[in-house]
Amino acid sequence: RATMIKSLETMDTIFLARTKYLCGDEMTIADISAFCEIMQLGFIEEDISKYKNITAWYDRIYQIEGVQKVCGFILEAMKKSVQKRRAKM
Repeated sequence: RATMIKSLETMDTIFLARTKYLCGDEMTIADISAFCEIMQLGFIEEDISKYKNITAWYDRIYQIEGVQKVCGFILEAMKKSVQKRRAKM
């Protein structure tokens, strides 16, 4: 978990502090890959809202045409998984 937190902090304060995307002002394969990884943090209920640059970047990518359609089923599965886990507690 400490490594994940350090990675999120680095992404937020270094990579996304000065540019819209990870490698500059244009989206690259790095953003697509990182977006998929960040999206999966919902499965472990990791709150990324404290990382303002990551949150803005995530929202920016999510608003791209087609992303919601492609990722929507994953996010829905994530919600159901979290609900099941909480119900067992």
